[in-house]
Amino acid sequence: MEENQITVDDTVIEALENGNVLVNGERIEDINDIEDVLNILIKAVISII
Repeated sequence: MEENQITVDDTVIEALENGNVLVNGERIEDINDIEDVLNILIKAVISII
């Protein structure tokens, strides 16, 4: 796994050097999609704790 990538429940979130975010290979632009990504990341953090 790359340092700029996290996989949670078969969802791959990747941070690009230019500041964009890809989810399963698709660029995130819509605010609702960004909210979904944040929810996934919160679940990942909670599962680690």
